[in-house]
Amino acid sequence: MSTLFLVGNVDRVRVKELFVRYRDVFDRTVEVEDVRSLFDRLYSDRLAACALEASEAAEDRWNYEEGVSLVVLESRAEVEPQVLDEMFRNFLPVFNLVSVCQDVDLKHLQKILERLPSEQVECCDRIRRMAHWMYYCPSKGCSSRIYSMVEQLQRVRRKGRRSIPGLIKNIDFNKLMVIPSELNRENYWRLLCTWAFQPHTLTTRELLYCAFILLQKLSADAGLVIPDNQLLLLLFTLEASYHQVNKFHNFKHAVDVMQATWQLCEHIVDDPMQTLLLSMAAIGHDIGHPGSNNMLLSKFGAPVARIYNEESVLENIHKDFFQELLSTHWQELLTISSSSKAHPNYDVISETILATDMALHADYVEKLKIIPKIADTNTLTSLIIKAADISNVTRPLEISAQWSCLITLEFNDCTLLQQHEENVVSRECNDDDESIHSDDEIYRCISNVRLLSPDDLVAKYPCIPRGQIFFIDTFAEQFFQELCEKIPHLEFLIENIRTNKKFWLEKLRTSPSKHN
Repeated sequence: MSTLFLVGNVDRVRVKELFVRYRDVFDRTVEVEDVRSLFDRLYSDRLAACALEASEAAEDRWNYEEGVSLVVLESRAEVEPQVLDEMFRNFLPVFNLVSVCQDVDLKHLQKILERLPSEQVECCDRIRRMAHWMYYCPSKGCSSRIYSMVEQLQRVRRKGRRSIPGLIKNIDFNKLMVIPSELNRENYWRLLCTWAFQPHTLTTRELLYCAFILLQKLSADAGLVIPDNQLLLLLFTLEASYHQVNKFHNFKHAVDVMQATWQLCEHIVDDPMQTLLLSMAAIGHDIGHPGSNNMLLSKFGAPVARIYNEESVLENIHKDFFQELLSTHWQELLTISSSSKAHPNYDVISETILATDMALHADYVEKLKIIPKIADTNTLTSLIIKAADISNVTRPLEISAQWSCLITLEFNDCTLLQQHEENVVSRECNDDDESIHSDDEIYRCISNVRLLSPDDLVAKYPCIPRGQIFFIDTFAEQFFQELCEKIPHLEFLIENIRTNKKFWLEKLRTSPSKHN
């Protein structure tokens, strides 16, 4: 889904012939008054993209990841194209956007337009899109308009802390947060203040609002108040750093883990700054996640895997991406020390994010087995976010089943990605024979998740029970059993796991033999 944006008084006559020749490249043309209006439109479209019902048309979905969009600026625009592209990369990181001035050399514009069709095809195929995110390696004189992890990492390492342009800083993000009048602040607090938190019924706008009111409270409790518009810009940038097209590892998962982290802290953490830091780490812990895993990054030679020596690759990426975002949007949070720590708060956040690597899971289980109680703050903070990160199996069955469906869909994509990479040579020889992995059916599945009961989900995806039993037996049950023995206040977690496990076992027992 690609857009041609005309910003300001663009002279259409000059570029008319080219755009007529390449008119099929774009799905729509949108005219906006100025660059400020352009950002308003980009943010508004992004907020609306995941609010669609299953029955709504795919052409109404504008998340700026399923296509490459071109921005044409009028002569003497308030910003140069190079500056605007840098703003896109900094504040809308996963968007596929490129800008030019109407006065650009027509041969250069033609070169851009000639490459767009193949890039649009790549963006519309969810497996090829994932492969590009993970494995694309930029070469001198040749760059892609599609997001890639290594290019974002290079920018993060090259730039460090960034200033926020006045054009971005002066956007009134509160105006973009139009919440239905019947749902006031108290309604969302009721949603947040329960372990039965149900993010699948919430739009992206509502998820942002939940994150906003929670962080607003936690920052005030910690004595580190952040202005509302500054916090909203941080959250809008964070949402635009998660891939909305992912099934499981997206902003919804980030808000869910933050809510779980806060709820656990309410039981066992007395330090408001620690609660704020852990909640921030939780919402940023999967930033830039490609919907894949460390094994696939390393197995097929992703550039980022080499950069991190194939050790906790994703977790290190999340840590570095989030550090850069916080250094730009909330530097004060990183530079002061918490009351229970002798080093800057960023160390707390980074160590906590690194603890989410499932390759370290067995180490934490063993540690829980041998220690009589959790006295060390580092261990406690790591255990809290680990518990929150895999908390979907501890939620009430209806919610847990919805998460299980989404992770199943994402695992399926990982299988297809592996097949895609293993067949890379033949694929390059004959692109026309390649399967097209459209997002439309997946969007319908995701939209329907919140409407289906656990029984209906199993009927639609019979493989779910076996996957859930494997995860509970291999990772969750022993971890939460040991954790709840050390912290009896959390006993409800293991009780929910056992209730859910009983349901999945019964489904396995009664399922057709081909699924056993």
